[in-house]
Amino acid sequence: MKKLFFLASVLLCLTSINAQTKLEYKLSVGDVFIVQQNAKQVITQEMQGMSHELTNDITGEYKMKVLEKKMVPIVLKCLLQILI
Repeated sequence: MKKLFFLASVLLCLTSINAQTKLEYKLSVGDVFIVQQNAKQVITQEMQGMSHELTNDITGEYKMKVLEKKMVPIVLKCLLQILI
């Protein structure tokens, strides 16, 4: 029974699912892709018996365009725009 449990444990470990996923893009010259990030930050401070709350809403957009494509390197033009 112990051998069966050990064998099942080893097989389970060998067939475990990888948590990381390979992220791959098939890019062509002229393709544009955008990564947008939205963040909300709430800060609360207690000072001298008073409560102060500060809220920041920040949005940023990172735009990338393929300018040139060779065998290995891909030349990108990147633009970071912060939208407050």
